[in-house]
Amino acid sequence: MATLLKSDLFVLGSGERFTGKVVGETSTDFAILTKDFHSEDSSPPVRSAVQYIKKTDVQEVFRYGAKSVTPEYHRAAELWWQSKTMYTEGVHGFLYLPQAAMLYSPFAFLPPVIEETLWRAAGISLLALGVWRLCTPLFGARSPTAFLISSALVLVSALGSAANGQTNLHMAGLFALATADLIGKRWWRVAFWLMLALACKPTAMVMILLIGAIYLRPMSWRLALALLALGAVPFLHPHPGYVMDQYRECITKMSAAAAPPDLFQDIRGLLASFHMRPGEDALRAVRLCAAGVTLGFCFLASRRFGDPARAIFLLTLGAIYLMLFNPRTEGLSYVILGVPAALWAAREVLDIRQLLDWRTLSAAFLIAFCLSMQFSTQITGGEKNYWVRPLGAALFAAFVIAEITLMRTRWPARDRSETPRPDSRV
Repeated sequence: MATLLKSDLFVLGSGERFTGKVVGETSTDFAILTKDFHSEDSSPPVRSAVQYIKKTDVQEVFRYGAKSVTPEYHRAAELWWQSKTMYTEGVHGFLYLPQAAMLYSPFAFLPPVIEETLWRAAGISLLALGVWRLCTPLFGARSPTAFLISSALVLVSALGSAANGQTNLHMAGLFALATADLIGKRWWRVAFWLMLALACKPTAMVMILLIGAIYLRPMSWRLALALLALGAVPFLHPHPGYVMDQYRECITKMSAAAAPPDLFQDIRGLLASFHMRPGEDALRAVRLCAAGVTLGFCFLASRRFGDPARAIFLLTLGAIYLMLFNPRTEGLSYVILGVPAALWAAREVLDIRQLLDWRTLSAAFLIAFCLSMQFSTQITGGEKNYWVRPLGAALFAAFVIAEITLMRTRWPARDRSETPRPDSRV
């Protein structure tokens, strides 16, 4: 009988994937204890049943794979260096650039427990460092207190991604670091962080385009060069023909995955929760219009405010767009928005002057939104939902847009004892 720390992830020759704990085995069969597992074809879960599987049917086994997406990264890294295809048919599986497999490679060849632990530690470290570096220019002398408040709120939104090993955790930290270096005008470091984020997930392109447009003169040509360099990195592989094949398969895979049949926690999931189901063409038009609106408000913030205000507005609006208009936004993705939401919440908390103050209401809303990123299921009585997080993101967007429109931003946040200067709208 085998004893494992966590359940394993099994891949059958047919491509079916499931998780379970090995509770016994013979020379020909595994005895697997499965529990609450949803397969990729959305079939009903198997609840605490022992399933016997022939060892000859098992194609791959990933140790410690339950409730973890790292086996998918591990598999891709191994296949990359074996010059085998990383991409499968359908809308699930490895949905990243080839650079993602290279990025994960140093972890893939470690013992399983060390691999899982170090990957999560890297994400948590990037997140903590990014929040700390943003607190300094945004809060000045009050940055230690602001970091305490914001990091506590960010931690809530990060719990799911940290448990599952999602790259969302790493992306959130990298976006925060890029924003901090935008404020500090360290342009090449901004490009470096953004390229790492793009290697983690293709959706980082949203932030790259926004930053390239708003910081046009210092960043556009640097980002263009950085993208060329990032695109060339996979050709370090000894077989250039294989690299070209993977790029082609990547494009095919992402095209198929861009219109998933399942609901996610984006604008489509929000609308469907209220019995509105627009067609895919209408959704594409909405996403395109939302991209224009996001860019427009980033430009408006850039014209009205200098740094650090315009940088934090860009981070916030970019993260909101990613959550609401990426057709594959999962609940765990919201840690990316959790960083700016926590920073805004910290600002409102530190600015409260009396109990019945409008800042108290805004602070309460932002704290509730940060908490909902982890506890949305509890809010709906234990039932899975597709509306709590996106509705919170939409309300947060209205809050941020109102601040830009009314020119009442309070970034950088000032100590109450400071006397405001006549030109201190930034």
